[in-house]
Amino acid sequence: MYIKTPEHLEKTRSHLKKLNSKPFSSEIRARISEGMSNFNILTKGKKIVFTNIETQETLSFVSIRDAALKMKMGRNTIKKYILNKEVFGKYIISLAE
Repeated sequence: MYIKTPEHLEKTRSHLKKLNSKPFSSEIRARISEGMSNFNILTKGKKIVFTNIETQETLSFVSIRDAALKMKMGRNTIKKYILNKEVFGKYIISLAE
């Protein structure tokens, strides 16, 4: 196990202060946010499908959050209807296979 000396800790602190002294530009912050969002969608998102029971038309979303934003409903509401397999209005909500 590596034990950090007080000199090493001070060097690390000064390095972090130097890094954090200049804020990221808005362009870089936007790129970081977009990258994190895409990463989360690709690795953590559960694909959601809304199936219209009248027309059999389907709406697909990359995640519960995306579905909640676009359908103007809460994430917990979506989860509840998926678990209970109930009809929400004219839609059946399910996880994509």
